Order: sequence, then C-alpha cells, then structure tokens
Amino acid sequence: MLGERIPEKSKRKKSMNQKQKREVLDSAAVQFIGGWKPGRIGSQPRRYSSVLHLQPGRRFTLTATAGPDTGKVFEIDRARVVIGRTNGEIVLSDSEASRNHAALEFDGEVVRLVDLGSTNGTFVGGERIESIRLGNYGEFQVGNTTLMLTITDVYLPGLRASAGSARSSL
Repeated sequence: MLGERIPEKSKRKKSMNQKQKREVLDSAAVQFIGGWKPGRIGSQPRRYSSVLHLQPGRRFTLTATAGPDTGKVFEIDRARVVIGRTNGEIVLSDSEASRNHAALEFDGEVVRLVDLGSTNGTFVGGERIESIRLGNYGEFQVGNTTLMLTITDVYLPGLRASAGSARSSL
C-alpha cells in the first residue's frame, strides 16, 4: 500500500514484566558493614535510611522453642544474620527450611525479619510474611522450627542505661 505511513517505533522504553523486574532486583546488592545483602523485599527494592548496626548495650539471641533444634540458643553478633538449612550464620537441622530461608536485620532499636524467598515461607502468628518488625520475645516459624528473639540489656561502662532498664548510670 503505497503512501501508507509506517508508524515510528515508540521512543518510550517498554516497561519490564514482573519476571524481568525480579531478575534485575535479585541481581542488585547493597553493601553494608560485614558483607552483602539482597537488594529486595518481594519485588520492591529495599532502601535503607542508615547502615545496619547492633544497638550498643544490648545482647540479641534466638532460641529454638519448637522443632528439630528445640533448646538451641544462637547468639547474634552482627547486624544481619541469615537463617537457613545449610547456609547462613544460623544453621538449622530442619529439612523444611530453605538453604537461605530468612534474615534478621538490626538497625539500632529496630529488628526486622525478612523472608528470603523461601519455598515454605516464614510465619509470624500463623501469617506468612515477607518482612515484619520484631520485638523482644517475638516468635516466628521457619520450616518446622519456631524461633524466639530475646533482647537483653548488657552493662557497658560509660554507656547510659536504656529507658526501662533497672540499671542507673553512675
């Protein structure tokens, strides 16, 4: 058809489909003190207002209260710990847990539990989560294992006691 105008290719970039977005986000990484962490929660990029860090004057532990590792206590000594069956800082002997199942991220007083795309999911109060804030004695389930986060005050000379602490500063 003579004289018919051929439409110009759109100058606008085509939007990525969900799979392409996940691939880009999965490959992204954010550096922090102590190593690398994935750059996403679900399909959204994670943005951090500060560098992750443990709050001074506090001790953090995870206790397995149910499942194959019942009674085990895991000391947390870094701002981000990965929980999993074979990889990570906290290794569970639970066949229902993924290799890299979930992570705990500490940003001062805020503790966040993040599912790392596990097959069987991470649950808090019976609800499957992608990311949730945890408090002292917060319980969550990874595979068949129930874990409880415990936060205790530790006396450090020269550090003021936190609000609600029984200790007073000298």
